[in-house]
Amino acid sequence: RIRPRSGIPAYEVVVSDGTGEVVAVFTGRHSVTGMTAGRAIVLEGVAHQEHGRRVMLNPGYTLLPTVHA
Repeated sequence: RIRPRSGIPAYEVVVSDGTGEVVAVFTGRHSVTGMTAGRAIVLEGVAHQEHGRRVMLNPGYTLLPTVHA
């Protein structure tokens, strides 16, 4: 979803590994190319608590290859 932060657009992505969730926030963006629902991703960065959520601001990321059945 797109959610402005301090008047700046921010693209928020909820990532879950089955044990917990983190919200990756990409400030100044409306989307991230290749990032789609269900796509596997590896995030790198420092998480902090924000309004009861674990949040990573502008994390490094690697999109993993999609698996076609």
